[in-house]
Amino acid sequence: FRTSYSRPVGSTFGTALAGGAMLLAVIYGSGGANSGYYTGLVLLFVGIPVLVPLSARQAGLIVLILFGSYASLPAFSPEPSEWATFSLHLFFLSAAAFECVTSCFLLDRLRFADFLRRRELERARDELRTRSSVATSARCIAMRFGCSS
Repeated sequence: FRTSYSRPVGSTFGTALAGGAMLLAVIYGSGGANSGYYTGLVLLFVGIPVLVPLSARQAGLIVLILFGSYASLPAFSPEPSEWATFSLHLFFLSAAAFECVTSCFLLDRLRFADFLRRRELERARDELRTRSSVATSARCIAMRFGCSS
């Protein structure tokens, strides 16, 4: 996508929501709330933290939209729902949603900690480079005026 470079977060949202919408269409077409294809949403929720660098808030918004859409399926389904099966599906889907948001939170903290370490290493490198150039300049000046160190 062209927007993945100019608007990466929006592109990520669009891609995740489009994938979720396709899964919801398959779920709706194959039995609605009774469909076994809800596991596609579980896989999507589990895959988001691994594949996409989102914050917990961003992942929570995606999960909320898709989970709410799935939870509202019985209202739009022409077939009667088996509530025991549907509640079991909701349980596993909510567990995957919790895992998604929690993993995004932890991975976001790890990415930020790595960023801070990288910045610290860059600062130390730049300081060492500055000290090295000052020492080299001092040696050149000492050699020019015949001073020994």
